[in-house]
Amino acid sequence: MIGFLTTGLRLRASGRETYGKELCTVRMSSDAMKDNKMLHVVYRVGNIESTKKYYTKCFGMKVLRERDVPDDKYTNCFLGFGSERRGEHFSIELTYNYGVDKYDLGNGFKCVGISVPDVEAAVDQVNENDGKIIDNSELPTSAVAEDTDGYRFQLVRGEQRDPVSKISYICTNIENSIKFYETALGMTCFESTGSLAKLGYGTEKDSTIVELVHSDEAVDVGD
Repeated sequence: MIGFLTTGLRLRASGRETYGKELCTVRMSSDAMKDNKMLHVVYRVGNIESTKKYYTKCFGMKVLRERDVPDDKYTNCFLGFGSERRGEHFSIELTYNYGVDKYDLGNGFKCVGISVPDVEAAVDQVNENDGKIIDNSELPTSAVAEDTDGYRFQLVRGEQRDPVSKISYICTNIENSIKFYETALGMTCFESTGSLAKLGYGTEKDSTIVELVHSDEAVDVGD
């Protein structure tokens, strides 16, 4: 499951886009949707300590906050490149469920995008910290890393205030997906080619965006 929180202070409504199973859960404010921000993405991991180490060492993220909930048998950890206050930076929320060390990721989640000034240096940092690069064919403009659970990160040459540049996932009907994000969540469509779309709040170069990639194959969101 990938979750997006797209509001500031008041949470009043909810919407979902579903492909057989829940893929995206959104909580949003009913006030001034143009001022909304994408705040975090949520996914589950099998070993939260090794994932924390991977993201901090390989990507240079910081642990922003953590909480353990023994009564409900899960742990959360938020990581990112800066403060979450008022949506200043996008964060990744990891969820570890006690006793579950592996998940079927399916094919619905494509990658997290990270902007870096020097992709080759970023690749070296991943390799030097025992990370995994699965595609460097587009060097020096981009490369793809994969974490210990199989989640992918596209390292893209560029600089922006918040390095987490995009959350990318697969959809089978790109036009319906665009309509959902525009009408239900008040996002702006920055680009649409029929096979790919980019949506978000604010400006594309100053915020984390949602990237939709069309596929003719059925979307499997895993377990």
